[in-house]
Amino acid sequence: MKKAWLISILFIILLAGGAESAFSQIKIPSDDAKSGQSATLEPDSLPSNLDTAKKAVILPNTETVSPELFFRMVNYRSPARAYLPDFQYYDELERLPGFSVTLGQTGKPYRRYLYGVQSAFFPSQHYINPILGTEEAYVRNLETEVPFYDTHTPFVNVRYDQGGRNLNIIDGVVSANATPFVNVAVGYKHRRVKGAYVNNETDQYNLFFSNHIHTFNNRYQLFFSAVYNEQKDQFNGGTYSNEIYENSWGKAFQPVLLSGNLNRRFHRGARLLQMFRVNKDSSHSPHKFQILADILADKYDMKFEDATFPQERNSLPVPAYVTITDTNSVNEYILMNHFSAKGAASYRFEKGDFYLGARGGIQYQYAEYKQVGAGNFDNRVTNFVAGEAGFVGKPLEVNGYLDFKNTLSTLFPGENLLHVGGNLKLGPRIYDHVLVREKVLKDQEDPEEPWYEYVSHLPIELNAEYLVNSRNPSYFQMFYVPAYGNTFQSVPTLRNPLLNHLKVGASFTGRSTLKGEEPYPASPMFGLNVFFSSLENAVFYDDSMLVLQALPGNVLSWSGVEVNFRIRFGKFYLQNQSTIQGSKAPAGSNLEIYYNKYIPNFFGKTAFFFETREAKIAKAMRIGLEMHYRTGYRAMYFDSGTQEWYAQLDNLPNYYTGYARLDAFINLQIKRVHLHFRLINATEGLGVPGYYDTPYHPALGRTFILGLNWNFFD
Repeated sequence: MKKAWLISILFIILLAGGAESAFSQIKIPSDDAKSGQSATLEPDSLPSNLDTAKKAVILPNTETVSPELFFRMVNYRSPARAYLPDFQYYDELERLPGFSVTLGQTGKPYRRYLYGVQSAFFPSQHYINPILGTEEAYVRNLETEVPFYDTHTPFVNVRYDQGGRNLNIIDGVVSANATPFVNVAVGYKHRRVKGAYVNNETDQYNLFFSNHIHTFNNRYQLFFSAVYNEQKDQFNGGTYSNEIYENSWGKAFQPVLLSGNLNRRFHRGARLLQMFRVNKDSSHSPHKFQILADILADKYDMKFEDATFPQERNSLPVPAYVTITDTNSVNEYILMNHFSAKGAASYRFEKGDFYLGARGGIQYQYAEYKQVGAGNFDNRVTNFVAGEAGFVGKPLEVNGYLDFKNTLSTLFPGENLLHVGGNLKLGPRIYDHVLVREKVLKDQEDPEEPWYEYVSHLPIELNAEYLVNSRNPSYFQMFYVPAYGNTFQSVPTLRNPLLNHLKVGASFTGRSTLKGEEPYPASPMFGLNVFFSSLENAVFYDDSMLVLQALPGNVLSWSGVEVNFRIRFGKFYLQNQSTIQGSKAPAGSNLEIYYNKYIPNFFGKTAFFFETREAKIAKAMRIGLEMHYRTGYRAMYFDSGTQEWYAQLDNLPNYYTGYARLDAFINLQIKRVHLHFRLINATEGLGVPGYYDTPYHPALGRTFILGLNWNFFD
């Protein structure tokens, strides 16, 4: 508690010292991240039907700087600002695509699935747990999720969310340039949720420090970052004395879990990244060369303790924590020390409408694993190459990309990843809007002439991607040695699971008009993706949490369709994201018995909202309803001691039924403040008392969340 107060006081002091004003031009973000090309192309003549901002748009001159895009030598700066859709959800997990199996409370462990397979198999910016091999969206990734800034005067952003079940989330950033070429930033996030039940609290911290240094001509760039992540989770210790678990959820046959255990996870680390552009006058040359040196050191440890484990646990119809024996005190501990050194080079060629980018390098990693009475060491060498090529014209855009990695390890089997894809954009170019600024800009050659920025896109897109990923089983599954009394058995002879994934799709995106500072959502928008995924050598658990692996030749396959659309009716929008999919496994195999049908065949969310930039009370406003829905599926049990999900064969009927959760929301922008309000699960108790993603862990009931996001500049 003292630590929390000290951190909060320090953060408030930083906020108070960073409020000054700065101004710059607005920039509309581009979604062309693969090609790195600008979304703006100047038309032959100014279209007469374009919306224009006839007065100068003045916004604070704070930009985020992306090390990855700088290494690729494309536009690596973007304005540090927020839009209405950024506040649609308070929980990071609900912002991500796919289907997530949760414990009904933000911050708790989860499993997210994309195209039928765990999200950790797909390239992602999120942290991967080095012990369990699973995605951790609630941990700030040292390599991809530490922001770097460049601002002329101090920049401060604060977000605060407050909700039922004693939910409190504060998230803030303070950034300032010590000189025009040196920036320092500090970030602090604290998530605390007491939850609906005794001993079910979540208390988490994410802190970061970043330092960005560059020379006048930007040939040399230095990025230093450090993070501290702390996660403390209690798991189901029963209910409050005045709240009856069975009556609350209409599931009279459900027992109350009485264990009062605590799982703690810590991650801290630092990184030094340096990049140097080899050729001096690259701005006038079609060829650009760059080298990179990257050093990282971090530490991750997991601790589990249970001082009140009950003897009566065996009376439950399911062994809630099957890997732990009935002792009065249980303690599990595992730690990993990690060091990484990487060297790489990049090349980019641009000539007219054509571009070509290529990158390659080598990475060495050392990891030390420590457990109670055991330990292991791992040396890994990774070779990687990546690149993209394309053509950008007014009636046509073509882009292709490739990413290949090969890893050799002294502890695990070797890994290979191949990711290739591309897209074709065509059709008459749509000019969404044009920004006209009459203010004198410091980099404007003729201050007497208006300055234009054209935002446009090609409406039709065809895309395809193919991914092959031979990925190690987790350290936990292969080498974990449990403490005394724990019956879990690892299997050091496991083979690499192998994912083959293919996706093809097509989309049409209409015009996005501009009113004020923020464009309206593009409409109409229609998208259709067809996918196929197959997983060989799958690793999973039976109903006693025994580690199993599919036999050679036994493949779990998923195929399906993603459907996305947005339709506008005046100022009203109907927006949908849904997936229809099915799975197949060899009949009678362990794969079919224990690991099939673990996620739904149909899920998605549909929103209907009103959005305007002309309200008297707000610069921008969005009001609407959103429904989340899924069909039933065979949900897996969760073991809090190991943080793993495992098969349930009880055929509990309530886990085979679907649900539809209705939320109501209001998002407002008033000057530099965004306000957001959300009523979650508004229809709870109407027809269905509640729902579960995981047995014995009810999902969030009817809850009201309110919050604000504030940029301080003056």
